[in-house]
Amino acid sequence: MDIKNKKIVIVDDEESLCSVLEKFFKIKNIEVYVFNRVTECLNQIDDIKPDIVITDIVMPNIDGLEFIMKLRKKFDSIKIIAMSGNIVGKKYLDTAFEFGADVTIKKTFDLEEIYQTIINL
Repeated sequence: MDIKNKKIVIVDDEESLCSVLEKFFKIKNIEVYVFNRVTECLNQIDDIKPDIVITDIVMPNIDGLEFIMKLRKKFDSIKIIAMSGNIVGKKYLDTAFEFGADVTIKKTFDLEEIYQTIINL
């Protein structure tokens, strides 16, 4: 997949991770949008029309599984990567496929791993 012309949305309540991913994708000249809350993303996602969404599973208010379901209902062709690093989240990563995720990634990952994952979608 040529991801240079793709729009990527990142949703994670961990601001430091979002910042690292945002900088990494911008260095690769990839259009990226970052949200720390699912509700903020849902309010803007229709205007963005992303090709790929990378979302954490365990987040406040609306969790990643519910978010994945909402995305899948709205955008059937969107590629969804679910990620989590805590113990509760690890259990949910398997469930994320049932909710519509295309790929799951366990935190911590290196940036090249996530880049290759996106290319292979």
